[in-house]
Amino acid sequence: MQDPEDIFKTRCKMALCLIVLLVTCSQGLIQYTLHGQEEVGEIINIAGRQRMYSQAIVKEAQFIYYARDIRTHNKHTEALQEVLDRWQTAHAVVVTYRVEEIFDANAQELDGMYAVLQTHHEAMQQAADSLRLARFRPGVTARPVIDTALSHLLAAEGPYLAQMEMIVGHYARAAKSEIRAIQQLGAGVLGITIVFLFFAGWFVSRPVKRTQGVLPLDLVAKGPQSLVNVADVTKPDVDVPEPKEDNTAYDGILAAVANAVLVSKPDGTVAWANDAYYAMTGYAPDEIVGVHVRNLYPEDSLNFDTLWAAVLAGEHWHGEITSGREDGTFYTREETITPILDVEGQLKHVVSIKNDVSNRKRQEVRVMHGQKMESVGQLAAGIAHEINTPMQYVGDNTQFLMDALQDVFETNNALQKVLTLAKEH
Repeated sequence: MQDPEDIFKTRCKMALCLIVLLVTCSQGLIQYTLHGQEEVGEIINIAGRQRMYSQAIVKEAQFIYYARDIRTHNKHTEALQEVLDRWQTAHAVVVTYRVEEIFDANAQELDGMYAVLQTHHEAMQQAADSLRLARFRPGVTARPVIDTALSHLLAAEGPYLAQMEMIVGHYARAAKSEIRAIQQLGAGVLGITIVFLFFAGWFVSRPVKRTQGVLPLDLVAKGPQSLVNVADVTKPDVDVPEPKEDNTAYDGILAAVANAVLVSKPDGTVAWANDAYYAMTGYAPDEIVGVHVRNLYPEDSLNFDTLWAAVLAGEHWHGEITSGREDGTFYTREETITPILDVEGQLKHVVSIKNDVSNRKRQEVRVMHGQKMESVGQLAAGIAHEINTPMQYVGDNTQFLMDALQDVFETNNALQKVLTLAKEH
């Protein structure tokens, strides 16, 4: 007959191996889902800067167009060159950070979008270079090179921004879908982990049967020195010693779990925490064990008395909490608190499983910021277009009137001279 202590150790090893396998698989799935999110956020942010640079290019080009002296012309030519350099750098980054993996079957569609974007980019670049290289000629009103370059620049800007909006829209939709998938996967993994922990606890804590009777698991965990004769256990006059609290089961089963685990007693004092909890919070074991769990929750984030009363009543609790680490920094964690009852329905322990979701929250904020930048860019592009079109019309007509009046003035001066000569003779 196999020794009960060996049976207990075998059960612990089996449960530990299965838990490590579950955690490894879940973390692999989550990391695979997170792949590409940072690149998507970077593309959205750079696209917002591209809109501002494009509008700045058009603005400097209009200043060059209306310049009336060489100093103003050279000043805005230099400013145009500086904006063009930034615009070219941002465009190169957009093309480099392409994340085709999130589209899978739509890779050809993405290639087509980038090809069209490159065409409009080259058209804007060529028109801006023509403006930048155009020479200023004082007193010359007819400037076909500058006029043509500005017209081509305005014609290429709209399609370029529209194509950029299409690309950013695809990435934004893909990012939203990925975040939803991460949330669903995280919730599913957490639920499976909790169920599996319950199963592992039941599997390990089952009574170990021997030929003469059944031994409690807590006596088996103490080792042979704490076992009494099984025949004596069945005798009513034998006083079986009360086993003391032992953390062997905790250390053997939960120490390798990737999520932070905190076990507390019914009175609220912390009994045990795994290494993942200490790594997440930065505290040492002597700073946590024996402390009341109330001290581990921020006072302004939730009503702890209500939460703890619900847990003591046998209810589960799940939510997000922003708390501080030992070094003073803050983080956001997703937490599930579960009461553990004995066979008689009495509260034995309270298990809290915590998962640091700070990176996910920052990613959500980054996507939201990108969407806001997208909306602001669309609004700014629309406003700039609505302002530039009438200003261009007014400027062209004003220039036409100035040229026409200049001819009239010159003709009038010539007639005055002829009239003066006629009067003299």
